Amino acid sequence: MKIVYTLLQDLKDNPARADRIHATTLDDSKPYLGLAGTQGLFASKEWWRAIIDGDLEVMFFSGTIRRLFIPGMPGDAISEPDFECVSDDGEVRISSRYANDPNDLALFQVGKRVKMAYVLDQLKAPRSDGTTNYADILLELSLEE
Repeated sequence: MKIVYTLLQDLKDNPARADRIHATTLDDSKPYLGLAGTQGLFASKEWWRAIIDGDLEVMFFSGTIRRLFIPGMPGDAISEPDFECVSDDGEVRISSRYANDPNDLALFQVGKRVKMAYVLDQLKAPRSDGTTNYADILLELSLEE
């Protein structure tokens, strides 16, 4: 397996990403948009500490890529396909392709194994039934070479 994406590297390469997410979290005029920030602002020292301490839940998924596809409506200007993978016990997960090095995008192939770790962070907006809603934020993605 090759680690093709880490959030840490993504934030080093794109430092403005955290700033945009912080702005949305802190914008009280948009109560239904963005992260709640209950465990600290995204990617802050407090946020990383909450992950280490287990206050933010980290989920793991491993499976086999079963298809690549272009999300959205026909004519959308999305150049990178999403992928669908299935775990050994039949759980299906759809994700966007992420790679810190664009050359690694070629590793996303049907039949290849994938492993993902992501953290669940509370969103401002609850689910339609009023329960807490979470964003799953990718921490690391590995692919079979």
